[in-house]
Amino acid sequence: MRIALVGLSDVGISMGLALKNARLESTEVVGFDLDGPSSSAAKRLGAVDKVERSLQTAVLGSQIVIVSVPTRQMSEALTAIGRASDVDTVITDTNPVKAPVLRWAEELLPSHVHFVGGHPITVEGEPARGEPSAAMFAGGSYAIVPAKTAAEDAIRASSKSKNFLPSPSAPSRSSVR
Repeated sequence: MRIALVGLSDVGISMGLALKNARLESTEVVGFDLDGPSSSAAKRLGAVDKVERSLQTAVLGSQIVIVSVPTRQMSEALTAIGRASDVDTVITDTNPVKAPVLRWAEELLPSHVHFVGGHPITVEGEPARGEPSAAMFAGGSYAIVPAKTAAEDAIRASSKSKNFLPSPSAPSRSSVR
């Protein structure tokens, strides 16, 4: 399986670290971000197997795309992701603002993909700037908000993503490296 992380913010990198810590068999995690330092940090911390130079290359061939960009960039990101996605790609996000994101997904994504909105709800809120960690999600919840058109299989695939997040006894940041 190929999972693309679009947006390598602290949340995106932390999601990548959680995915890598889950040691998913035969899974490649690729990342894309317009910000070079964020991309470098994701690779250096081991959150991604590979950083792609274009959004299209990151998304192409991915079965799951996790979008972690600011709300103001979401509609543009969804448009580009929709153009590059294969049939039955599951697209999810980490944005806490759901109403406009669901509307954009419905308006901008092609019918051959499935959007299932998501949002990790952490116990202590966002991590301090520059401190991504797989453990940031420990003890929290994961909200799943499927689009009206999301297929049952896509909803199940997205709900499994919460299992990649660490439990309250997750390793500390220092043991993630």
